[in-house]
Amino acid sequence: MKKNTRTFFIVICIASIFYSCKEDLEQSSISKSNSEAAVIVYNQGNSNANSTGRIVGDLKNGFINRDLSGNLHSFVATRFNSFFITRAANFLVGNGFFSGQPNISDFLSGDFNGDGYTDLLCRFFDGTLRMYYWDSEGKTYYGQNGIVLTNAYFSNYLVADFNGDKLADLIVRDSNGGLYFYPWNNGLGFSTPIAGTQVGNGFNFTHFFVADWNGDGTADLICRDNLGRLRFYPFKYNTFYGNGGGTIVGNGFNFQNYFVGEFTGDNL
Repeated sequence: MKKNTRTFFIVICIASIFYSCKEDLEQSSISKSNSEAAVIVYNQGNSNANSTGRIVGDLKNGFINRDLSGNLHSFVATRFNSFFITRAANFLVGNGFFSGQPNISDFLSGDFNGDGYTDLLCRFFDGTLRMYYWDSEGKTYYGQNGIVLTNAYFSNYLVADFNGDKLADLIVRDSNGGLYFYPWNNGLGFSTPIAGTQVGNGFNFTHFFVADWNGDGTADLICRDNLGRLRFYPFKYNTFYGNGGGTIVGNGFNFQNYFVGEFTGDNL
């Protein structure tokens, strides 16, 4: 999210399909669903989030669909951003992206190399994280993989620009509620590839929503607890420590779906 841009929740109380065509989305993740709907919407702080992002070079947004055969297909928005259409007759941009053991367990996405396009970060069941940069010239993910982290056995994977360098970073949560920060060093992988820097503990919540909630240029967290309360944790000085139990910013959030984004367009 850009500085001084407000971020809002949309909550859906029944199962639904949500499409967003807003240009300039930075935060996204890819679903690990085994169905055909798996793909690039705002990162909600867990690997089950659907997401949108800029994936083609014509300044339009869209999404990547993964079918049951492990193929990736790109879809782009129409000129009027009213709905999605297929590009080049269901344009194939990757294959072999199988979910389930022993293949991919989590699909994440973000702009890791700063070229303005959405890249894929896939976690495999062997604990490796592998990077698939989007090739803006060939408009594909083919031939772009490389292992960037090993021993990644965590409960949650949060992708966003946490340090303000305009590149996506990674924060992971372990089973004890500890948060560990892996800043991305463009061209060299994660700056702390062996063990991340601990930036929080006691984060035992049901949902994690990532966005620049306070407009300071870096991503923050809003967490939902098991009582339906939303707690705000700003990321300051590269840590979540110092926020106590967080600031309660909402109550009664007992819904099926949560979508995070800048929906008003007021750029405030």
